[in-house]
Amino acid sequence: MEWYCVGKFHLNLKIAAAALCLALLTSCAAAAETVQPPPPADNSPVVTAGGVQTAPDSNGETGSGKASGTNPSSAENPDSSNGGSPSVFSRLSGSRTASSSGTNPAALSGATSSSGSSSAPPAASSAAAASSSGFSSSSSSSPSVTGSSAFVKSSSSAAVSPPFSHPAKVTAAYYGGWSAYSGFTPDKISGSSLDILHYAFAEISADLRVVPSDPYIDGKNFTLLKSLKSRYPGLRTVISIGGWSDSRYFSDAALTSSSRASFAESAVSFMKANGFDGIDIDWEYPTGGGLSSNVTRPEDKTNFGLLLGALRVRLDAQGARDNKHYILSFAGGAGSGYAAGVGLAEIAKTVDYGIIMTYDLHGNWDAYTDFNAPLYTPEGQSPQDRTSVDDSVRAWLNHGFPAGKLMMGVPFYGYAYQGVSSADNGLWQRFSTGRAVGFDSIRSNYLSNGACRVFFHSTAQVPWLYGNSVFVSYDDEASIRRKAQYAVSKGLLGVGAWELGFDKNAVLLRTVKSALG
Repeated sequence: MEWYCVGKFHLNLKIAAAALCLALLTSCAAAAETVQPPPPADNSPVVTAGGVQTAPDSNGETGSGKASGTNPSSAENPDSSNGGSPSVFSRLSGSRTASSSGTNPAALSGATSSSGSSSAPPAASSAAAASSSGFSSSSSSSPSVTGSSAFVKSSSSAAVSPPFSHPAKVTAAYYGGWSAYSGFTPDKISGSSLDILHYAFAEISADLRVVPSDPYIDGKNFTLLKSLKSRYPGLRTVISIGGWSDSRYFSDAALTSSSRASFAESAVSFMKANGFDGIDIDWEYPTGGGLSSNVTRPEDKTNFGLLLGALRVRLDAQGARDNKHYILSFAGGAGSGYAAGVGLAEIAKTVDYGIIMTYDLHGNWDAYTDFNAPLYTPEGQSPQDRTSVDDSVRAWLNHGFPAGKLMMGVPFYGYAYQGVSSADNGLWQRFSTGRAVGFDSIRSNYLSNGACRVFFHSTAQVPWLYGNSVFVSYDDEASIRRKAQYAVSKGLLGVGAWELGFDKNAVLLRTVKSALG
């Protein structure tokens, strides 16, 4: 009996051990089936059919820092009073009209970073905001694609979309959604004079989603834009994200591989849901010099290119599904510091084109009257820094941005200064007040009443007005034509204008289109 019990005990031990081994083998096999592949060595985002997976990013929260530079004010509203202090890097994009109503459907909430903060950004949603004002957003699955080591690196497994096709010379222009409040709605745009229309602006919410800047008017405008495109089938529309007033969260969105992939997904969803043909990034500025409330980091200059790379990956994945090329562009500063700081040569491999903001080279933030956008650096005894459109274009080209992807910015507005002495017909003189003023207002308020005389600077190749202690720097048909011809002579892709609401009758726009050929 004793032997039987001992033997049975040993037999039970053997059976239990065998069962344990079998359980361990089964567990290992199940784990092997669910193990995820390692992240790519280049820390690039991976878009999968189930959503967005991201590799860890080594570019963590390394301190804070605000790059040097002065803060531009806004010239979006041509009736703004004197104030602000823009740098020569600035394109004025500005505030929405005070008559707008309604609240943002994606209300800013959750943890936010203050200016200069090095904290990690809040988690980003995978879908764009939806609103009762006609906005919709969708999150769609993507085929597996690989990202970039620096910006975007093509691979045999990457999604392939059709190439970017365009006229030999492209006429592009921004339309500010706020223009609809004054009656200049998108259906009144001269679609026959445009190749690409940039809608300004969508913005980035605190949780890093792309949302409408003005829910009350944007939804209506988007519907009218779709109708405009049906009348002009060759016209393409691009949603511009950011601008002077809404660049606060770009640094957070660009910080990590995860935040970049989530932002790209949200941006492309917003683009698709609202009928656009591409995305334009207007980060003012990754090199510093934007609003003091903007989140800034030393690594912004590098992360800017990575953010564009994530967008390119997502747009190409969408384009492969739709058999369509979706445009990726950006608006960049005209100053030499911007050209030297953001890696233009590498960025050029990712984007379809860049618009250099060659305006606001001088304005009402200066101490003296001056030219808004001189084509060439003016000769004479200027008491302040002198620069020109030509200087800016050459800086971009010298830093490796190809002429065939460069769009030269032209302004459809100028600056009017009051309290100016008559010395040198008002040029480079002190003034009491100054404001941005659109081309339509310049024609009706200054050119038509005979109170001001027209002058022309033979070196700068731009006009100005002076009379009754008023100095006006602006561009007319002749100077706009010279600038478009300059773009052709330099082999540039074309011209991008700011902003259509200043030229409602398309006088300057048609001049650009005609001069580009």
